[in-house]
Amino acid sequence: MKFTTNRGGPLIGPSATATEDRRSYQIDDRIMVTYDFDQLEYRVNEGTDMLGWEAQGWLGRDYNKLWVKTEGDQRLSGDNGGEAEVQLLYGQSIAPFWNFQVGGRHDQLHGAGPDPSRFSP
Repeated sequence: MKFTTNRGGPLIGPSATATEDRRSYQIDDRIMVTYDFDQLEYRVNEGTDMLGWEAQGWLGRDYNKLWVKTEGDQRLSGDNGGEAEVQLLYGQSIAPFWNFQVGGRHDQLHGAGPDPSRFSP
């Protein structure tokens, strides 16, 4: 890296050579993917076994990303009901360690009966 001056004046900032510019552009322009399961568990309970998960991941570059987040529980025995949440978000970096995200979320309750979100004695 070399510094440039304004005709003998003070330094006005770093300036990279063309090769360094091309190399840094190739590194910053790669599409990356990551996915993280925070929770993936199978619970054996009396009468009702459950599968629980919580995960998130993204696809994109350094500044713009497409995020997918999900969490839920599924009963594997008994009435086979459960709940799940899925989020699809667009994220953009606005400052170091700060991201702006916007998108949509879908919640799903399922199980026996016409509407499992209502309590019936």
